[in-house]
Amino acid sequence: MQDTLERACQKWRLWLVGSNLRAWLFSVMHNLFINQLRQSYAGGQSMMLDIDDVSDDLKAPESDLGMALDLQRCLLRLPHEQREVL
Repeated sequence: MQDTLERACQKWRLWLVGSNLRAWLFSVMHNLFINQLRQSYAGGQSMMLDIDDVSDDLKAPESDLGMALDLQRCLLRLPHEQREVL
């Protein structure tokens, strides 16, 4: 966001008075993002991760049986139509 505002302040003369400022700022932000991607690929840096490298971080936390039972009790209190949806 800060980069976008800095660029917008540098290039404010390119914005047409009366046009949509939000759309112009979004374009500036998008162009900055694309430029940063290009620079990272040109520098040999990859923003992609190997799933095997982060698989330990993706595991769900251990479930608590007490919470599961409490959730089940709460669901059973709902009317049948609402329970059916869930």
